[in-house]
Amino acid sequence: MRRSLRSQRLVCVGSLTGLVSLGLLALTAPRPGYTEGSARVRVRGKCNSCHKQSGEGWKGSPHQTAWTNPTFAKLSDEHAKTACLGCHAPDSLQGTGVGKEPAVRDSVQDSGVDCAGCHQDAESKIHGSSGLKSQDHEVVVDTKLGTVEMCGSCHSKYGTVEELKATKYANDPKACVTCHMSVEERPLVDDGAVRKAHSHSFRSKDNAELLKKGLALEAKAEGGKLVVTLTSKEVGHKVPSGFDTKQVVLEVTLGDLQKTAILTKNGDGGDTRLAPGATFTFEVPTEGKKGKATVRVLHKPSADASAEETKVMLTAEADV
Repeated sequence: MRRSLRSQRLVCVGSLTGLVSLGLLALTAPRPGYTEGSARVRVRGKCNSCHKQSGEGWKGSPHQTAWTNPTFAKLSDEHAKTACLGCHAPDSLQGTGVGKEPAVRDSVQDSGVDCAGCHQDAESKIHGSSGLKSQDHEVVVDTKLGTVEMCGSCHSKYGTVEELKATKYANDPKACVTCHMSVEERPLVDDGAVRKAHSHSFRSKDNAELLKKGLALEAKAEGGKLVVTLTSKEVGHKVPSGFDTKQVVLEVTLGDLQKTAILTKNGDGGDTRLAPGATFTFEVPTEGKKGKATVRVLHKPSADASAEETKVMLTAEADV
């Protein structure tokens, strides 16, 4: 029996990025299967039998690991916080209703946000945006696929969509996928014609191309200080965005001198996160030290995040 969820505000990993926008092969009743490739990943149905490239892009993505990643296990008390579960193993957004928080499914939860979660409705029809016909399943052309409304089914929970609405991207219904589902050229199905399609890797904080486009990090020595600036150039939400425990840490190292500045929602100074279009300046007295200063921008899901959970987003150097 599927469990309904309440929108209570409990700590939950919000590291899901845009929702998928391609029509995939019809899904049977949920049953275990595996993607192609060296890493065995369980999925519902048999989408990957025809849509291998979509499956390979999804494998290892924040959506695929939404249920199994150690950060989610820790912050959800080993999946005990039920308010978190629907967005990390959704049954069907189409069944619940686009824009509404989905119900958690009762099978193959370790495949996270899978094909059926976004594309299959209650009648097992497959929703896509291409308009292409299939002899294997019925396709419904769905203009809501890949829209902010659809992504907001989960990503509105901790304010990301509201942050977007306060930016220049507010009126772009595809603002999420523009950044997080880059356009690539590949066949929609095996042996099909090459066409433009959205990637299903859901690029995020560990994607160098996305970070270079969205943020600018600079460091320079002046007047006995190292001046570090982090600027939000093309980001449609605050940095970091999502659940409340996230931190972005600016770490400055000069010899044995190390200083940090923390951008987070609930820090000692209140909400210190970087707003869209804003610049954060961090000045560190060099205390007479000379040499090469190193600056790292780190993403941490929580203050006590392990080294494995901590991701290096950007780096810079400056001679002092």
